[in-house]
Amino acid sequence: MTVRTILNNFNSKTEQNLYDDLVNEFVQTWGIDSLYIPRTSISPNGYDNLFGDDPVKSFTGPSYTIECYIMTVDNYEGQNEMFTKFGLAVSNGAKFLMPNRAWKREVQGAYLRPREGDLLYFKNFGAIFEIKYVDENSLFYPFGKGVSSPNAPETNFYGFTLNCEKFRYNNEIIQTSVPEVSSIVNSLIATYQFNLANTNNTGSYLLGESAYQTDNNAPTGNTTCSGTVNQWNLPTGVLQLDTIQGLFLPNNQIFGANSGASWTLNNYNMLADLNNPMMDNPGIETAANTILNFSESNPFGAP
Repeated sequence: MTVRTILNNFNSKTEQNLYDDLVNEFVQTWGIDSLYIPRTSISPNGYDNLFGDDPVKSFTGPSYTIECYIMTVDNYEGQNEMFTKFGLAVSNGAKFLMPNRAWKREVQGAYLRPREGDLLYFKNFGAIFEIKYVDENSLFYPFGKGVSSPNAPETNFYGFTLNCEKFRYNNEIIQTSVPEVSSIVNSLIATYQFNLANTNNTGSYLLGESAYQTDNNAPTGNTTCSGTVNQWNLPTGVLQLDTIQGLFLPNNQIFGANSGASWTLNNYNMLADLNNPMMDNPGIETAANTILNFSESNPFGAP
């Protein structure tokens, strides 16, 4: 005996629309706004589809405000804090429900769906999460898959469950128009103090500009190293740089790309990260110097 077709609402377009309306109303009532920050690649070869990796990830494109519902309400998921052979590992996970209708309304075709590796920022608790997995079948078609058409191929796709972890910063370039996100990034990025000389100096650096040295110690020379101005104290001549590439040389000029400033570098310490005072790089360096003689051409063996 088959099911009663009169009472069977499976694949009913009306029921599917009602369920979709309820999901969106529920999230808009009990959810919170998130800032979806998509990943952009600046790698020479782009995103590696085989290994799912992006060697030089950046987040410099437009971001989108989309409502989400917090499915993890009592505590973080995952293994939380645990000791491994590499030290203390912290894995704080959380799940969020993002309605498909809200996604399409805000993103408007720029991306087909939320992507693994993209970021979510929640202003309510000032945290950035990285999307680890996007579950498209979490609501599991309660009223069937529906009838697809060229104009509406996903008529009953109600939402995404986003499995996320607290974002662990690893020198990615993150540039958004939201000051709170910039403040979080500035508190995480490796930043170093450069002490500049008080003579033969001109101009004043601008926050966020590129500061660099050249091979001929002139602003028009070939750039040998660079960094981004994080903080600048004109009276004391203390310059803080992040996103450093290359090796800065003392007694050479550091030029401001936009300001035209030019100051002579006195000294700096690349082992002292201002945003991570608990780092043990100086201790490791000191201990290594008592074991290895780096003045030799090959301190690890002969010749």
